[in-house]
Amino acid sequence: MKRITSNFKRFSVVLICTLGALSAFGWGRVGHDAVSYIAECHLTPTAKANIEKYLDGESIVYDSSWLDLIRATPEYKHTSSCHMYNIGADGKYQPRTQGDAVSLLNQQIELLRDYKNMPDSAVNVGIKMIVHVMGDLHCPSHPDFEGVNQWFGFELNGKPMEYHKFWDYYALETCHKWFFLEYQQQLDRFTPEQISEICKGAPEDWANETAGIVGVTYEWIKPEMKLNKQETNLLLLKSARLADRQIVKAGYRLSRVLNLIFDPDWVD
Repeated sequence: MKRITSNFKRFSVVLICTLGALSAFGWGRVGHDAVSYIAECHLTPTAKANIEKYLDGESIVYDSSWLDLIRATPEYKHTSSCHMYNIGADGKYQPRTQGDAVSLLNQQIELLRDYKNMPDSAVNVGIKMIVHVMGDLHCPSHPDFEGVNQWFGFELNGKPMEYHKFWDYYALETCHKWFFLEYQQQLDRFTPEQISEICKGAPEDWANETAGIVGVTYEWIKPEMKLNKQETNLLLLKSARLADRQIVKAGYRLSRVLNLIFDPDWVD
């Protein structure tokens, strides 16, 4: 199979995004890598082999942040709205007309059900979209609650911070300082029965669940709040625990979706 992207193209994408990408990147690189690696550890051999055939032999971890990087280019600018999703006043997911994380995930899952009849390049893109957006779907800052501004500022022990930025990477990188391998080692400890229960439902259900879980964080963090060192440490501890639970659930659910698509013998 011909390589779908050259090293030059990879470098160009990174350069473009370093200069002009948006700041709302769910989980940051380490968080997305962790979601992908947990998922990879639960792929069947058949699913893993089929997936890597379309990824030029690379792991799903390799391009876990691809959609964050590529959306700065004209070709993928339309995906900029697809990293978040709206939550209405009733606490339930509401589709965005311009697209969102839930609709993009559902769209690519449906398309890839027929992946054997698709161009290799389209399968490659679809896999990378699913891998990334599954992580975004579970990130605490990516449900966009009606009537709530999540771009407000506050202070952590004298350090200026923004709510969205805090969840996108600061809570993870500050508390644990782990790399993605350590996330899998520490978090991937559920039984097969527990994993099966976690994986029940569809993207809409997982979006609603995430919204119900993270709503409390707007009580933990409020506009213009100034936390001292002790308060900052306590916030980081409980925030990291919440984020950890979301990461491992995203990893398990990602593995379920990919196994269903790429292993015809896998039983849900």
